[in-house]
Amino acid sequence: MKYLMFIVLHFFVFQHTYGQITKNVLVEKYTSVYCGQCPDGAVLMNNITVNNPNVIWVSHHAGFTKDGMSIERLDTLADAFTIGTPMATVDRVSYTNGVGNVALFMSAWPSRIDTQLNKTAEVNVQVNGVYNPTTQFALVTIDATFQNAITANGSYRMNLFVVEDSVVGTGGTFDQVNYFNNTSGHYYENAGNPIIGYPHRHVVRKVPSTTWGTPSIIPNTPIINNTYSISYLVYLPNYYDVSKLSFVAFVTDYDENNIYERKVLNANKSLLQDFVVNTVETPVVIHDFGVQPNPATTFTNLVISSEEAKNIEIRITNLMGQTVYTNKNLSIQAGENRIPIDVQSISSGIYMVSILNDNTIVSKQLIIQR
Repeated sequence: MKYLMFIVLHFFVFQHTYGQITKNVLVEKYTSVYCGQCPDGAVLMNNITVNNPNVIWVSHHAGFTKDGMSIERLDTLADAFTIGTPMATVDRVSYTNGVGNVALFMSAWPSRIDTQLNKTAEVNVQVNGVYNPTTQFALVTIDATFQNAITANGSYRMNLFVVEDSVVGTGGTFDQVNYFNNTSGHYYENAGNPIIGYPHRHVVRKVPSTTWGTPSIIPNTPIINNTYSISYLVYLPNYYDVSKLSFVAFVTDYDENNIYERKVLNANKSLLQDFVVNTVETPVVIHDFGVQPNPATTFTNLVISSEEAKNIEIRITNLMGQTVYTNKNLSIQAGENRIPIDVQSISSGIYMVSILNDNTIVSKQLIIQR
């Protein structure tokens, strides 16, 4: 599946006080059209979410037999967390003390969801955006604000799923195998096996933040009440039903070396139909740029491809959102530009280097080490 995505990064460092943060639980259900037990999992999750709006349910068609809704990058999640379908992770929390799988079989879902709902959320997550139906792009912004300065076990990461509910397709890669066709009293009794025109619920269509989330946005020890933000420009193709699209955002504490320590701290969800509609197209003349070398010691070059001559601003910020370098009125030409930057006066560490032009910001991570 091809799509265009730009990442726009910005930090807000104003003070904003939240009251009690709402704890939302993210349930990621692993499923496939070839899984005959999976319709039963959908019935269970539907009953749970109807009765509790603080449970966010998404479905990953990943990890096993491929179907018409499979996404390759989600296979990484399935390989890490599951051994089959239907299984589900609940906030990606391990309930077996690091032994076995993070994903659970159906019988454990209700109790584990209740356990997570009773947890105290330390970070408030908000997701909102702007949608242009003409260009079919949505600019989706995630804001994360910590109530307590809790140091990460690994690193905090921002995550975004594009989710389409009740996906109906045609053919064998969409027809749902149904082991309950002859089960008296079951919701899918006499629905057929397979079920033709089955509405696949809460299907994850895209993962703009990459498989394990975007790093380096939130420092390992966040400042209380600072809002850390990231925005993704996501293309929504014609075969999506925009009336059924939502965006699920969540913050994880990601341990690179331990799959049992990649838990979801909190999540939230917004419908596309609630986004601000903007039919004015803002031209993006800088789509991407390179940072060479990276890591850098004394200098680095920004390799910028532009569609036209522009005046731009270059800004380097640390993980606290503080600017450590800026060039506010730099002229570039149409085509490729190579801009050298002296970083000798900047301390070793992880930074974000951003190019600002008009209303667009494009950012990359820069590592300085000596």
